[in-house]
Amino acid sequence: MAALPLILTVGSSLLAAGASERQSSLEAGQAEVAASQQELQVTQREADRKDRLANSLATQNALAGAKGIAAFEGSPLTILEDSIERERVATERDIFSTQLGVLATRSTAKARRRASQVSTGIGLVQRGSQLAKTGV
Repeated sequence: MAALPLILTVGSSLLAAGASERQSSLEAGQAEVAASQQELQVTQREADRKDRLANSLATQNALAGAKGIAAFEGSPLTILEDSIERERVATERDIFSTQLGVLATRSTAKARRRASQVSTGIGLVQRGSQLAKTGV
């Protein structure tokens, strides 16, 4: 009968450790979903920018044509090239920024998971030490 408290204490400690591990896995999964959403959003923003660029280029071309100016020479061409370049730079900046955010989200999740594992291990060792001191 003296072994029953020891079995219950060890069992409850192991259950708590398992619950902590499942919680850290859940948090890591949620962080991965958040990172994937960030990556999807950058793709959507790029598509939106390209759509706005296409509309802008069509408008500039139509205005140049209405004025009797050839759209692909001289000043109108410079404006078109500038619009394209600004879109390219904005896309690169957005992709880089999103990659940084994704890396931060994933590394935070890894750090939390590792901290949880260490905390769980320390808790088990402390509980074992308490049991050893009481001689149960």
